[in-house]
Amino acid sequence: MARQYEIHVVEEDFDLGEMKNSNRCAVKRAVARDIPGATRVEVDLQTIRFSLDGERHVFLTPWQVAEYVIAYDAGDEEMLQPFSFRLRPSAQVGSQVRRQAFTKEGREVDAARNRVRKARAKKETANEVLARPESERTPVETAQAEETLEKADAEIERLEQEYAETREAVKTSGKPRTAQVDSDKPKAPRISKTRTRNFGMRQLRVNQGEGRWHVVDHQR
Repeated sequence: MARQYEIHVVEEDFDLGEMKNSNRCAVKRAVARDIPGATRVEVDLQTIRFSLDGERHVFLTPWQVAEYVIAYDAGDEEMLQPFSFRLRPSAQVGSQVRRQAFTKEGREVDAARNRVRKARAKKETANEVLARPESERTPVETAQAEETLEKADAEIERLEQEYAETREAVKTSGKPRTAQVDSDKPKAPRISKTRTRNFGMRQLRVNQGEGRWHVVDHQR
């Protein structure tokens, strides 16, 4: 059964938190404290995320917590009262899921097959160019297509032979072309963080200084 977590945000979290700084969020501190072993904790208006026991967990942010985050970042001291909330069963991202993946031999066979496919596609494209009326293709396109077709059949035959030899060599070796692997997914690309939370249109009201009009006020 999926676990639930009870989170308690206390006075100390407010004292050590910092407005509009996602790295020093009071809710983030509470989550890290109340879930032993949780690392890489992140909190925003949509989700609360953390890593635990080799798995990445994602919870929808309760609406009460989202309202608190906005009010806290706006400096609304009336909201700075201890509160509790519960994280319901989560989705797991990057868990220990077994899947089929190419071995080194499998990658070699796949690469040889792809070279054949590309050569055939190149020949087909050249034929499509020459099938068009002369008024719809330039002399350069015509010359390139004709040059491609002159070499296409010999190139395809060579690559098909290469593909067959690679496949036979892997078959003779007895080594598998695929294997079951755990958590072999590539890592997501790194992105830079500003550490500053933004709230879309609401940010205009929350973060603008005194005496400045919100864009909606001009329409009243």
